[in-house]
Amino acid sequence: MSSASWRWCRDSRMKVYPSFPMKPLIVSLLLLTNSVFWAGVPWHPAQVQELKTSELISRLHEHPRLLLTDGRLSELRSLYPSDERLRSYIDALLESADGILSENWRPQYELYPPQFTILKSSRRMVKEIQTLGFAWRWTGKTHYLESAQIKLISVCDFPNWHSKHFLDTAEMAYAVGIGYDWFYWALPENQRHRIEECLIAKALDQDAQINRVFSDPSKSSNNWNVVTNAGLVVGSLAIAESYPDDAARFLEQAQRTLPNCLKMSSPDGSWREGVVYAKYLSTYLARLLSSAETSLGINLDVTDIPGVKRIPEFIISSVGPSGFTFNYADAGTKRRGTLPFLFYFGGKYGIDSYSNDEHSFLDSKAEQLSRLVTPEHLIWYQEKNDQADRSLRVSSVFESSDVTVAFLTKEAQDKNAVWLAVKAGQTLIPHGQADQGQFVIDALGERWVIDLGADNYGLPGYWDSDSSTGKRWSYLRLGSAGHNVPTLAGYHQAFDGKGVMENCSFSNGPHFCEIDLTHAYPRLNINNFAYRRRVEVGDNKASVVDCFEGDGSLPIVWKFYTDADVSVRSDGIIVLTKGAKTFYARIFAPNAGLPRIDLPESNPPEFSLNGAKRISLDTVLEAGNNCITTVYTLNSMN
Repeated sequence: MSSASWRWCRDSRMKVYPSFPMKPLIVSLLLLTNSVFWAGVPWHPAQVQELKTSELISRLHEHPRLLLTDGRLSELRSLYPSDERLRSYIDALLESADGILSENWRPQYELYPPQFTILKSSRRMVKEIQTLGFAWRWTGKTHYLESAQIKLISVCDFPNWHSKHFLDTAEMAYAVGIGYDWFYWALPENQRHRIEECLIAKALDQDAQINRVFSDPSKSSNNWNVVTNAGLVVGSLAIAESYPDDAARFLEQAQRTLPNCLKMSSPDGSWREGVVYAKYLSTYLARLLSSAETSLGINLDVTDIPGVKRIPEFIISSVGPSGFTFNYADAGTKRRGTLPFLFYFGGKYGIDSYSNDEHSFLDSKAEQLSRLVTPEHLIWYQEKNDQADRSLRVSSVFESSDVTVAFLTKEAQDKNAVWLAVKAGQTLIPHGQADQGQFVIDALGERWVIDLGADNYGLPGYWDSDSSTGKRWSYLRLGSAGHNVPTLAGYHQAFDGKGVMENCSFSNGPHFCEIDLTHAYPRLNINNFAYRRRVEVGDNKASVVDCFEGDGSLPIVWKFYTDADVSVRSDGIIVLTKGAKTFYARIFAPNAGLPRIDLPESNPPEFSLNGAKRISLDTVLEAGNNCITTVYTLNSMN
């Protein structure tokens, strides 16, 4: 064997192994389920061991091996002439790549507010390296390669990848690992060495910061777990010929730690951190699983963790007819956006409705494809199945360990229909807000009752949540003062409050859910106190019914938020307007006057409230069983 067939040792960590083309082995390693199958032999959990370096080397596929293999590229080329939809996606991606060339962004080390991290640069690197990489491999045009080389070396020249906020590091390691792998055969040897060294020094050797992620119960059980594992696994698999011990170590770590996070989706797939983080987690979970499959023929199968298989369905269901998601917890007011992981999970689980939902979204945005299509849409591309089940947007409820979310509608396919989303669960969780019983409402293709969303993560005390005096709860968006829930006897919801969704029914008649909010509030000085909320959707209307029990009188401020134009008629009917569209509401409460309209204020650096209005009504309920009912309808209620 000639010396050119070997990768030579450059430091004491690097192993010397022959480099040669390796054919994929058809193996299945079900590492995260109740049984494990290796080459067809079942293993029980107690027998699962870390992937040995020698095993990893024997299974390691040749470059490019991460996500977009040459085999997959050939499949896409064969489909391209006859598949009009795929052709439009690829053409849009190439247009996006040309836009990157025109912008000519060169990464520079800069800490961006609000948290003063490099996460903005890391995410831009992920987008641009993957886009340029696909464009180069599809067309062979060297200007895509040259642009990517400049970006890769630029980030390797950074003093660090800001490992104290390890999401920055993980996403950068992912981007650089993909770039190294996809451009491998075109990179000069000195650039390969430089990239390998910076991946090791700036990411894979950051043991203290890596251990901090997995030893922190809040981070190890939330999105940080999956993103960190994905960045480390992809970065180490990219350079696994040179550093196989690292790749084996990080695969073992993923096997061991992923369940700590993913089990939080059990049993039905809702995500306690909110929809934005469910999308973030799903993106990197797909990247991690797909990379293990294409690099080693290993299936890190997580489908037997209850709830995981339904996370994509939960995300799809969270999008109302307005196109906005139900943005509870620390989630901004965002529209659905592009979700390429639906192709991956649709193919993996054989659920065509996942893939179809993404196709339908892209079909509706045909003029914006160059902004929306990503390389992963092509890597995981699934043809649209027009015969697939279209029932994902029917009324449904999703439960997990800390949050239950329900979506109610009587007309699943009607974009003008009334749609309501509501949540219950724990408040004191990662990214949690005091929002038990929070609801939003869509109708006529608009969001009428809103959630104000997340605030500026850089605010003083934003994460100080472990007591009733925690600074987090003083910010309007985060405490219950900024949600569509009442204030009881001057009290907002408790920092450690809890709401329980007790019952939902989606059969004939109105669809409804009932939530016990008795323990969402601090202990009130009222004997036998109880509070239950019922939300209901019928034909062209929705209602929210709050019923209170107790032996004493109860002062209440009942409220909801909207960004519509608002007026209150003399008969108490609330008129909400957006352009030519009108929606109506009325609050029925004993001992109450007319509702009032307030313009709540935010104080910079809090985010602007963007013209949100608060509609509230004051009343005092006497001892006994009393209810406040608010009806929202398309009809004027004359």
